[in-house]
Amino acid sequence: MQTKLTYLATLLVMVSFAGLWSGLATSGEHGAGRLFEAIELTDDGAHAHVHGGIALRGDRNAVLVYFRVKGSYQNAAGQTVSDQGPVERAKRVARALRQATKAGHASCSEVKLYNGRQIYIGNPVNPSDHSHHVVKVLNGDVTGYRNRANLTGSAPKNAITADVVARWWLANIKDQLCLFADGKLPTETVGHGPGKVYLDLHSKAQKKYGTAKIDPDQWKAVIGELSDAQRKDLRNVGRLIPKNFVGTQAHRGH
Repeated sequence: MQTKLTYLATLLVMVSFAGLWSGLATSGEHGAGRLFEAIELTDDGAHAHVHGGIALRGDRNAVLVYFRVKGSYQNAAGQTVSDQGPVERAKRVARALRQATKAGHASCSEVKLYNGRQIYIGNPVNPSDHSHHVVKVLNGDVTGYRNRANLTGSAPKNAITADVVARWWLANIKDQLCLFADGKLPTETVGHGPGKVYLDLHSKAQKKYGTAKIDPDQWKAVIGELSDAQRKDLRNVGRLIPKNFVGTQAHRGH
């Protein structure tokens, strides 16, 4: 069993998070990290397309990030290997987020943007060190958000670029790790459309448990108490780029 798990860890090493993922093969996932689960989704509207997604506890109404296309990763031999599809890509990124919480890299300040499209966690001496990378925005991801530009509150299609998607993912991942891993007040997305739901979750956790530093089962209970409108916001935080996020100076330069 140990040999099989170690082999799987090597196989699933991502070019953007190779070093951290290897630990998942031989140890369990603890704490808030278990909140991040990969799921398979179908694209909205007329665009019949299978997506990968990262959702809170696998809740299809709480999708944090959508992946429209497959990615690639670097295996132990240094070879670039393509995912079988966007769901496999989502699984790798979810593992990276879970491992980041387990490894203690969950601080908001540890999540950064590199080369405009690449998100990484931690403080490597050289940001190009792939062992800290989590996910890179691909052109197909941008297409996915453009296809959903008809959703209420979305930025217009022509305003959705790779830079904008990367900055929104950065803001999302920062707030997700700060809230669900550390119980801290989210700050990056809350002023932008559906992002306010993270404040709602923090407030509900505080009211229910006296703290937002809670375990995954408690977060599941908090999420279950959201109103229909709040659940819609939680779903849309991963489905669209808020129109008031595009061009905001506060989020440039990350």
